[in-house]
Amino acid sequence: MGERRRIFITGGAGVGKTTLAGKLATEIGAPLYELDTVMWKFDGSGEAELPEVRNRSVKEIAKRPTWVVEGSYVSPANEIWDQADLIVFIDVNLRTALWRIFWRHTRAEFARNNRHPG
Repeated sequence: MGERRRIFITGGAGVGKTTLAGKLATEIGAPLYELDTVMWKFDGSGEAELPEVRNRSVKEIAKRPTWVVEGSYVSPANEIWDQADLIVFIDVNLRTALWRIFWRHTRAEFARNNRHPG
């Protein structure tokens, strides 16, 4: 089997997608893309990104020769899914996922850098 240059990591909230994606991107020397930053505006509005902006970003990522992408989006990211050499689905039990989500938000609130307040 050939070298994996385009890796998509998916699964539910709190399963470790971002952690694994960061480690893999560092290991293979690939850029890391978090789909939350493509799909949502991070200007405090909590609004979804405009479809044309989102679609342009997805196309730009998908055409790159190497990447690690993480996220739970299917339809909006179809082009990335289609171009992936490897798709990794992470699943953990609900208790673990909820604990991770709770601590992620608690740490971010104390650090005053919570991208998903509330």
